Amino acid sequence: MGWFARRKAAGVEHEEHEEPVVIDLGLQKGFEVEYQVSRLHELGLEVFLLAQSENPRLGDLFPKHCRLYVPPADVPRVRAELEAVGLL
Repeated sequence: MGWFARRKAAGVEHEEHEEPVVIDLGLQKGFEVEYQVSRLHELGLEVFLLAQSENPRLGDLFPKHCRLYVPPADVPRVRAELEAVGLL
């Protein structure tokens, strides 16, 4: 908390940034989505994957609820790539 107070006192404001767009992929196998996310990174696209398991004891073999967070500028390309591989 002190760090933020010092920045505000110094007149330094946080930089404005665009809110990421959430692309909900539904229940998918996490390792398959991770592979596609790494491929998107190789293409130069900025993508963040959030994969939540219904039951953590089930491991990576069972489906997870997968969401991608993407900057608004990259959304059309990311959607096109995901449609090409059948995730959308």
